[in-house]
Amino acid sequence: MEIGSKDQGKGIPLKHAHKIFDLFYTTHEDKKSDSGSGLGLAVANGVIRAHQGRIELAHSEIGCLMRICLPVDGGE
Repeated sequence: MEIGSKDQGKGIPLKHAHKIFDLFYTTHEDKKSDSGSGLGLAVANGVIRAHQGRIELAHSEIGCLMRICLPVDGGE
């Protein structure tokens, strides 16, 4: 099963694609109190991998597109 989630924000530059699932990694170079802590995608990746799935950043002209792929168990 594949699930996609897309937003209309600034997106994630491709130069960050290989690190965005690392714990505490953030693309915010000028860290402010209202920016993320770098936990969300790392936690999501851990949960999805625990279920034998994968999460990936997909190309999008506008915003950010994440794809989550999870195995489907024979009708259960």
